[in-house]
Amino acid sequence: QLTKSEYLTINCISDTIALSDENTQALSTLIGSSLFSDISTNSADIPNKLKRAAMTLVDRYSSFIKKNPNFLPPVLTFLFTILASTPADKIKLADASAKSLEQLCSSCRKSLTPHLGELLQQCPQALSGPSANSYQKEKIMAALASIIQALPTEEAKAAPLISLIEVVENDLNTAIRTLHEGNLEDSEILGTSALQCLASIGKGIQAPTNDVVDVDSDGDEDDDNSATTNNFWTAQAGVEIQKRIVQCINIVEYLHSPGDAMDAACAILRAGLKETKPGPFVFPPEATVAFIDKAQITTPRIEAIIGTACSFVSNCSRKTSPHMFNEMCAVYNRVALVMQQLGDPANDPQLAQLCIDFLQRLLVSYLDVLLAPSDEEIAAAMQFVINCMVGDAPMLKRNACSFFETLLGLANPRTAHTLPPCRVPPLAIITAFATPLSRALIFNMGGLAQRSEIESLCKPLRALVFSQPGLAKAHLEEGLMDPQFPSTNVGEKEKRVFLAKVLGLRGGRQTVVVVKEFWALCKGTVTSFE
Repeated sequence: QLTKSEYLTINCISDTIALSDENTQALSTLIGSSLFSDISTNSADIPNKLKRAAMTLVDRYSSFIKKNPNFLPPVLTFLFTILASTPADKIKLADASAKSLEQLCSSCRKSLTPHLGELLQQCPQALSGPSANSYQKEKIMAALASIIQALPTEEAKAAPLISLIEVVENDLNTAIRTLHEGNLEDSEILGTSALQCLASIGKGIQAPTNDVVDVDSDGDEDDDNSATTNNFWTAQAGVEIQKRIVQCINIVEYLHSPGDAMDAACAILRAGLKETKPGPFVFPPEATVAFIDKAQITTPRIEAIIGTACSFVSNCSRKTSPHMFNEMCAVYNRVALVMQQLGDPANDPQLAQLCIDFLQRLLVSYLDVLLAPSDEEIAAAMQFVINCMVGDAPMLKRNACSFFETLLGLANPRTAHTLPPCRVPPLAIITAFATPLSRALIFNMGGLAQRSEIESLCKPLRALVFSQPGLAKAHLEEGLMDPQFPSTNVGEKEKRVFLAKVLGLRGGRQTVVVVKEFWALCKGTVTSFE
């Protein structure tokens, strides 16, 4: 029986003792004692203050516990007991327990694989404790998923993973049943929580980013492991697990106001898109395409969906990935529709920025897809980027400049032979849009831009002058002499001097200096330009 003095001692230790060689033995004695098992066994009789003190001990010395995995089983049982028994008015204690559980399991996953079975058995009580909430549930799911990830074979992961998926499926079934009963709000809460748990499983089952690669290995073992991974998750048993997860994601369509649920669904998809090897969350491309293909400007959390489209491009751009022309065209068509529905980028700068990011990724890795649509559709996309360049949002302007800098580099005749076959060559796009592009650049440099934006604007200008000097001369001059040029502080003479300097530099670094001087003249902060 723990006494009040022992409680005070634990509390003092957890708050004051620094981890040092001198204290390690004493700490080992304390943590290795029956402290945690006593609390777990007599939970109903233990005051919450003592439980909190023990929790503080776990939290403060978690790094010590991680380095001594033999202490883990009683500590984890203690954390599960806290989750299962904490009253509703002490929810912070249970939340802290869930957080510690997730951190310890994630860090010590390999050491905990022999204990996975007993941890799974403790899961139901923890999930249904008096203070249970969605946060705790997510942490518990992530904790168990991280241990599943560390199991030695892919086949061994299937059964425990299915047990976690079943928890999510049961919650989603309850959400749908609640929806049919007409309780829209509760249905949304249940469905969102279930999908957030599934996202936590997807995150937990990812391999740790700090796993060490054995550079001295001959690679045979890795090849064997990779082959085993490929065989399982592309065979029927693995594919069936993936289908169940995809079916869970698709429940989002039935929820009344699925904002947070849509975020969770996108997080589930992105979890698989980050992986480099087949796995339970690495779905066939058509599953991701089908999800994105339902998006419209009115879809809740459309930003998350466009962000997922960006991740999809990155995933399909790896050297080991096949070129997915048809799938990428379908995604591009949907993003183009959202851009069309958005209209002016100023209507939603954050969404517009994601659309530009998507186009930039296509430009780098799927140029043939970007230039595959009809001339009218390509024109709409290019004009959208130009509209971003002439707007007031600094980040949009910077991204639009980066896009055209890259496109101008691809339009350079010197590198044309390295490009994939495209329906329309990049040079044709630059030629068609030289006038609005040059006008946008010149008007910004004529005083519309902020001084901090000049360097970004100079990047496409330098690329234009370097790769297409003839085109640049004609269209930059046209922009300078436009009656709507934004500044009255410069005359034709100054404009022609500016143009001659820019063309003479042929895209060199000094272009930035010349542009800043011209911008200052247009703003009226200097009075001469020679």
